[in-house]
Amino acid sequence: MPANPNGPLAQLVPGAYVPTVDPTTHQFADVVVGGIEDSLGIDQTRSSAYTLGGCASGKTYGNQTMIVRLPIRLPKTVTRMRLHISNVCGLGDVPQTNGPSINAAWVGQQNTSPGAGGCALNTQQEFPGGSGSLDNGGEWVSGWLAPSWDTAIATGFITLSVQCVGTNLAYNYSSNGFYQNADNDPLDMVGTAWTQYGDTPLATWIEYEYVDDGSPQVLFIGDSAVDGFFMGPFGNPPMQNWLGHLDSFPEAWARQTGGAAIIDAFADTRTSDWAATSSKWSRFSTMAAPLNPQAVVLHIGFNDLQQGATPAQAAAGVQAVLETIRANYPNARIFYASAFPAASTNTNLKAADRVTMNTTVATFGKALLDGYFEFTGIYDPASGSNEYARAKYVSADGVHYTPEGWQVMASHIRLPQL
Repeated sequence: MPANPNGPLAQLVPGAYVPTVDPTTHQFADVVVGGIEDSLGIDQTRSSAYTLGGCASGKTYGNQTMIVRLPIRLPKTVTRMRLHISNVCGLGDVPQTNGPSINAAWVGQQNTSPGAGGCALNTQQEFPGGSGSLDNGGEWVSGWLAPSWDTAIATGFITLSVQCVGTNLAYNYSSNGFYQNADNDPLDMVGTAWTQYGDTPLATWIEYEYVDDGSPQVLFIGDSAVDGFFMGPFGNPPMQNWLGHLDSFPEAWARQTGGAAIIDAFADTRTSDWAATSSKWSRFSTMAAPLNPQAVVLHIGFNDLQQGATPAQAAAGVQAVLETIRANYPNARIFYASAFPAASTNTNLKAADRVTMNTTVATFGKALLDGYFEFTGIYDPASGSNEYARAKYVSADGVHYTPEGWQVMASHIRLPQL
């Protein structure tokens, strides 16, 4: 559905099936939507995954030890966790040859006492399992570890010690890391020797278990918007507190609702990048228990339009991805989060194309979709048929949003109950 129902872009194709959308919930009123329930029951253990961004490019490093501390904000009180690290550029499904070795990895609780450094720790625990090679896209999986603090209350860090020898590293730009520049000590508990850096190396994610509290577990699939991407340097006004992936709209949704968000997303991704044979669909296949989300939220198609696809081509691509989601998660409810408006004129995206694609996807109906979300709170009413976003939510590149903008998007992800 278009964002401006009174504007000229609101005209729908004559004769097309258009579901009735509740203006409050932005859900299909005439689609039978089941509740987001936990079939495992209360007081049992659930398994989930927490990613640290999706790798979209690669870099080469000489002989050195790279130590990086990566911020995490887990949505649940974790009973045990283990780390998965691979060296694959997930955007193009390309394993990196001549990969590094993992020397060791740790998880720690952030020290928030006055005067503590931004990456200072109260405690740090080493993951069992020793070292492991990531050559040719290999995956290193640690042993299980029980966190010594309540992960649902305190934020923390994953610390990696990576050995590079003429190494190719997969990278993403959705979550900031803290890199050492002085004492080269991964067990540094103070943080004064660490500096902020905007890249996150390697495809790193946490497999964790928690006591089932009946809250929804949702898999979010898509592009840089799902990953919380912001085009701008860390620390520049007004983005002093930007933490990339941690500020994404799925994580904001988890904080707002108490649910568990699982993010499988990659910057610049188009619908064609999510072919049924893509490694993206097996990203979590090495979990001890199969991933079993109650719902899947898809946000994709924006980059197709940005890169020259027609609205019909983009919608057809969205349909193909929805069909693959149905095949992989037959028991999950599936929702489409509409392509949001361009934040400014600094984009190739035309408002009319975006509205046409969204309207087409909204007509797919019951076979593919259980609901559709329109981010009305993002729109600037003064933009009229151009349908730009409110300036206060716009990041420096004119395409992505600020953390506040992602929070507004998250408020529109409303999963129905029975």
